[in-house]
Amino acid sequence: MFIVNSRRGRGKVASLRTVSSLAMVAGAAALMAPSTAHAVPSYARQTGLACEACHTVFPQLTPFGRRFKLNGYTLTTGPGVSDVNEKKESTLSLADLPPISVMIEATDTFWNGAPADKAGQGKIQNGDVLFPRQLSLFYAGRISDHLGAYAQVTYEGASDHLSIDNTDIRYSDHTSDNQWVWGVSLNNNPGVQDVWENNPGGWAFPFIKPAQYSGARFWAGSAQPQIMGLGQTSGGVGAYVFYNDSVYLETSVYKTVFPGSGAVDAAEVANNPAIQNGAPYWRAAYEKDIGDNSFQVGTTGMFMKVENFIGQGLGFSQGAANSYTDLGVDAQYQHITGNHIFELTGNYWHESQDINAANIGTANSNGHDSLDWIELVGSYWYQRKFGGSIGFVDQNGSRDALAYTVGGAGGMGSLNGSPHTQFETLEVDYMPWLNTKFMVQYNIYNEVMGGSSFTDMNTGLRRSASDNNTLMIGMWTAF
Repeated sequence: MFIVNSRRGRGKVASLRTVSSLAMVAGAAALMAPSTAHAVPSYARQTGLACEACHTVFPQLTPFGRRFKLNGYTLTTGPGVSDVNEKKESTLSLADLPPISVMIEATDTFWNGAPADKAGQGKIQNGDVLFPRQLSLFYAGRISDHLGAYAQVTYEGASDHLSIDNTDIRYSDHTSDNQWVWGVSLNNNPGVQDVWENNPGGWAFPFIKPAQYSGARFWAGSAQPQIMGLGQTSGGVGAYVFYNDSVYLETSVYKTVFPGSGAVDAAEVANNPAIQNGAPYWRAAYEKDIGDNSFQVGTTGMFMKVENFIGQGLGFSQGAANSYTDLGVDAQYQHITGNHIFELTGNYWHESQDINAANIGTANSNGHDSLDWIELVGSYWYQRKFGGSIGFVDQNGSRDALAYTVGGAGGMGSLNGSPHTQFETLEVDYMPWLNTKFMVQYNIYNEVMGGSSFTDMNTGLRRSASDNNTLMIGMWTAF
C-alpha cells in the first residue's frame, strides 16, 4: 500500500489491462528502485513498486492502483511457494513472506471551546494528546492465485478498544482477451471496496478526524444517510466487472453484524438497529484516462429496511421496519505528473426515509423524512512532499422534532428540529518519506444541527457551533 521510496519514475504509471503486463512493469520498477527502503509494507514487498505507482499520496489511488485493487491485490514479482499436479494445474500458490504491515497515528487536538467529558462532569483536556490515536495491523496482499485481501485490526487509544476494522477480501480473474476483469468482494463496510474512494462511509477525506465533534459525531444514528454508518457493523458480499479499462459495475448485499454477540443474544445488542433480511447495494462508474489526466463519474445506491431490537428478551420489533433509500452521484478528476498532483472530488447523496411508527425505538415525528449531503474536496501536492486539501461538507434535510430536537426521543441537540450541519476542513501536509505524513488540520463549523448554536447532549447546556472549531496536529506512518 505504501511503497519503497524512489526518486525515479515519478510520472503517472499508465493504466494497464492485463495482469501479465502489470507484472512486467513491476519487475522493471523493482530493478530501478534504490536499495535503501524508507518504508517497505506488505504491498511493497509483494510488488517491488514505488509508492507513486499505486498512490497519488496515500491512501488515494492512481489509475494503476485502482487496477491493482480490482485484480484482487494479487500482482507480485516474488517467487512465492507453488505446486502443480500431473496435469500442470496449480494446486498451491503462497506468498514468500506474510503480507503484514503496521500503521500508527498520533494527534494533538485543540478546541475553540473544550467540550464536556463523556460523563458530563466537566470539560475534557484541551490539547488532547492521543498516542497512539490508532494502531493498526494489516494483512494486505496476495493470498493465492486470484485471491487477495486488505484486512485491518485496529486499537483505538481514545476508547482503549481493539476491534476488526475495514476488511476487503476478493477473488478476481479476467477474460483471455483482457477486455473484462471480474471479481467477488467480501467486506464489512459499503465503500471500502470502492476503488475511487468517493464514499464518505469508506475511504474519504479527511482521513484523520478530530477525536470528538468531528462531522461524524453529528451524523451518528438517524442524523446521517444510513449507508455512511454501516462500517464494521455490517457484512456484505458482491460481484463486480470492469470492462475495457473504463466501465465498472457492481452489485452486493449487506446484513447487520453485531460483534461479540451470539445469534440470539438480544441483550448484547439492545436498542441497536439491524438490517431486515438483506440490503442491496449497487455501484456504476465510468473512468477515462488521457495522458496525465484521469476523469471519473459514477453513481451508488442502497436500499435497506431497518428494525430495532426490543431490548427485552429475544427477537425484533414484530417485523416493523423503517425503509431507507440512499442514492448518490460522484465525480473525480486527477492530474498526475512528476512534480504536481491535483485532485478534485465531489459527491452528493439523497436519502429518502419512510418511518414505521410501530418500529420500537424509532425516533421520528414525521412519517417521511429526507436527508441531503454534499461534499467537495480539492487537493494539491508538490513533488509528493508538500501539499494540502480543502474540504466542504453541507448536510440538510427535513425538520423533525423527535429525531433532532433536544428532549425528543432522538435527542441530537438541535434547537429547531433541523439536521443542517455545515463545515470546512483545511489541511496542510508534509511528507519527508512516502510512507510518513505530518499534518496540521483546522475544522471550521458554520452551523451545527440547524443553527449557530445547539445543545451539548452530555451537559444539556447550549454550545456555539464555532466552539467545535478544532485545530489538530498529527502524524501518520506505516511500516
